[in-house]
Amino acid sequence: MSSTPAQAGPGGAGGTFPKRPVAYPTPKSAPAGAAATNAVAPPQAASAVKAAPVSTTVPGNGSASHAPGGKSVSAAPAKPAKPDLFSQRYLIVGGAAAAALVLLIALLVWRPWQPKPPRLNEQPYKIAQFTATSAMDRLPWSQQREYMKVLDSKDEALATAYKEGKLSDQEYRRAKQLGWYGKHLDRMDKYFNRAPALRIMYIDEKVLGKKYKKNAPPGTPAIHPPGKKEKPKKDEEKSDDASPLKPEEIDRDDSTEEQDIKKWPGEVQQKWTEYRGALAARKEFFKELERQEKEKRKAAEAKAKSGTGPATGTDGGTTGGSASPDAGAAKAADAQ
Repeated sequence: MSSTPAQAGPGGAGGTFPKRPVAYPTPKSAPAGAAATNAVAPPQAASAVKAAPVSTTVPGNGSASHAPGGKSVSAAPAKPAKPDLFSQRYLIVGGAAAAALVLLIALLVWRPWQPKPPRLNEQPYKIAQFTATSAMDRLPWSQQREYMKVLDSKDEALATAYKEGKLSDQEYRRAKQLGWYGKHLDRMDKYFNRAPALRIMYIDEKVLGKKYKKNAPPGTPAIHPPGKKEKPKKDEEKSDDASPLKPEEIDRDDSTEEQDIKKWPGEVQQKWTEYRGALAARKEFFKELERQEKEKRKAAEAKAKSGTGPATGTDGGTTGGSASPDAGAAKAADAQ
């Protein structure tokens, strides 16, 4: 039985390894960089790579901070610097704004663009021009009353100024309205200065006029209706179509009467309402008396025409009997 001789191992006889078969060539050595790229990292190393944050570059210095252990940590952005409120630029802007605010307040308080109130002894048309502006409403009530009194007492001077073109239509109408206020405010004060029992008598005698009691029966108030404007005696006194209106043909501007009264003090408003109410009641009373008087005259005239009454001669005497009381009353009424 034949046996194959045993090959010598390392450290055996001869001390060498046997030759490698030709079928298994020796692998060539790769570069160091390529070997590192193709190498497969262990699982622990891969997780470490994924967990590591990507380093960022901080604007301004282009560097990133590194935490212990080789991990890259991005730096926090720098906070903006606080503005210096006491810098020269801020002081200039603030001073200009404060100066503008003070100037605005001064203009609103002093109102230099508003006309200055004239003196009471100024020309009446200058007072009328001022009272037609909104500056009149900002004056104290006592000063407004003084201007109203002046305008009430200067009717002729205002009419002359209007003819001369010193007052516009609106200024003249406003002046007449304020003068009307002044007249009736003065009458209102006199009305309340009397005892309550004498106030109606004051309206009949002073406000409505003594003519309302003329030729009235004893104990009967006036029968003529108040408030009617006197017509011009001649047609020539009126302006024609081609001529401008005359001052006496222009009425006062009462379109703002309600708004004007609301601006007065509360006590004055209350007295004004009571006084004007009493005056309106007396006017209605006189109108009703006049209506009754007209009906009586018409009844007397109709009775005389029907022949039931005594015939009268051309000399006013009666023929065939005494005169009828109604006919005498009608004649007396026609003579008034």
